[in-house]
Amino acid sequence: MADSGGARQPVRVAMTLDIKRDKLEQYYELHQNVWPEVKAALHSVGVRNLSLWVWGTRMFYYCEYVGEEPFDDAMARYAEMPRVKVSVVPSYGQVSAIQR
Repeated sequence: MADSGGARQPVRVAMTLDIKRDKLEQYYELHQNVWPEVKAALHSVGVRNLSLWVWGTRMFYYCEYVGEEPFDDAMARYAEMPRVKVSVVPSYGQVSAIQR
């Protein structure tokens, strides 16, 4: 498929994350008003069109990834960014990802 303007075709990524039960309230608070630095961090690693759904302590995550490096490497870089490291990362337990 021809690409217009040299833009990279997105990779669709879906994953589930278990939110730690004792961090559930914090998770909801953080995602009600996402800090601009966290949005910028996601964008900087190539995440676009992010959607999240939560059922109990299980979160379903969908995004389109346009980064150059492997998605897992981009997420590891994202997890080390200052605002993300102190706010988002401590909420999560087990992560399972699928890429297409």
